[in-house]
Amino acid sequence: IGCNLDSQRLQYIITNVLKAQPSGKQVWVIGEQGEDKVPTWGGQEEVMSPNSRVQLSNRAMELLRVKGQRSWSVGLSVADLVDSIVNNKKKIHSVSILAKGYYDINSEVFLSLPCIIGSSGVSEVIQSTVKEDVVTEKLQSSASSIHGLQQQLK
Repeated sequence: IGCNLDSQRLQYIITNVLKAQPSGKQVWVIGEQGEDKVPTWGGQEEVMSPNSRVQLSNRAMELLRVKGQRSWSVGLSVADLVDSIVNNKKKIHSVSILAKGYYDINSEVFLSLPCIIGSSGVSEVIQSTVKEDVVTEKLQSSASSIHGLQQQLK
């Protein structure tokens, strides 16, 4: 399910716990699972300064870490994905896809990226409109790390 669950939690924390109102569902967790996941903000350049986005992301990601996993939340996330596919909702989810060609990634690795999902699967990958070098660097680092592991398995 990629980072779909973390994206849903991040959106919830930002709007309900931290009481911030990002425009639309433009907040996603992308990259690889674990400590190297990256919060990204699309469509926020007019609303929040880069420093504010970083501070809010850090607070929300810390809450995600403290909150931990709940077994039922994974099932709810899968149900949300299935609903998007079966009912052709064309909803955005952060799921693992081939990342080659996105964020200047040149290796054949799979990372979670925000995608529009409907009955035919992924119809479009949504790239952040905010050009954050840190996001690109972290994604490239994750891709390089995963690619290195893949090479060791050959």
